[in-house]
Amino acid sequence: MVLAGCGTLPAEEAGAFRTLASADRDAFTALAQRESDTVNAIALSRPLSSVERENCGIGKTGPCALVVDLGNGGKLSLSPTAPETRALIGALADYGTSMAELAEAKDVAAAQEAAGKAGGSVKGLIALVPGAPTVVGPIIDGIVWGAGQGLVQKRRQALLAAAEKADPAVQLAATRMGAISTRLRSNLERASVMKLDAAWEAWQRAPDQPTRTAAFQAMTAAAADVNAARRIRIDYSALAQGHARLVAALRGNGDIAAALGELETFVGILAAARTTIAADDAAAKAKAKETEGAPA
Repeated sequence: MVLAGCGTLPAEEAGAFRTLASADRDAFTALAQRESDTVNAIALSRPLSSVERENCGIGKTGPCALVVDLGNGGKLSLSPTAPETRALIGALADYGTSMAELAEAKDVAAAQEAAGKAGGSVKGLIALVPGAPTVVGPIIDGIVWGAGQGLVQKRRQALLAAAEKADPAVQLAATRMGAISTRLRSNLERASVMKLDAAWEAWQRAPDQPTRTAAFQAMTAAAADVNAARRIRIDYSALAQGHARLVAALRGNGDIAAALGELETFVGILAAARTTIAADDAAAKAKAKETEGAPA
């Protein structure tokens, strides 16, 4: 027998969670690898005394990192960004997927099963985000399923319960991703400028055309990395604002279209991060080829 009011939840709510679920887990992999390669090369060229350990003692919290002191207040951190960003994005995507499945459940039994998965994904997200408040007991109270409302209302209450408990972690995840991206941008830009300066000097002093050409190609590659670094987005407020708007919409007093737009912006930032290195590499190679035969 079909329950009263068991039509589907409005598509916008499910669509917003599906948008979050589409976040690219590997968005920063290429950028982080370029950062690692570039920063490690700089570190190996520095005196041993310039490499320090940061946050690595017994009982410390947060990632242990090796830090290269460049002098004059400049530092490069060698702790990898890719694993943490992938874990954070993955937890957000898993949360989005489970919440979308809950929103789209066709009957109460399916909704209860999806709610269990959603609760697990919320706790998984909370566990990954430093400072996120822990939740004792179930994420979604079983009283939701015993109430007399129809399926749509049951799902909405379950979604709201999960989203409210996830929101502090989502807000902190947005801040954390901004901090990681800030460090990634700073590291890549600083190290790439150092490589560019060294290649420039080699180009100026080159004794022959082959050496000059090689130095110029190194310059164009370093310049591409500088440009890539400067385009790394460090503001993830769209994720925080989008989720907050989504929670408000589930409460019945928010703009779901605005929430969807913010979450689409977040996913777009990740998509742009994936293509940043490839685009600049292609441009640098084209420029180097154009000028390869230029007179000294």
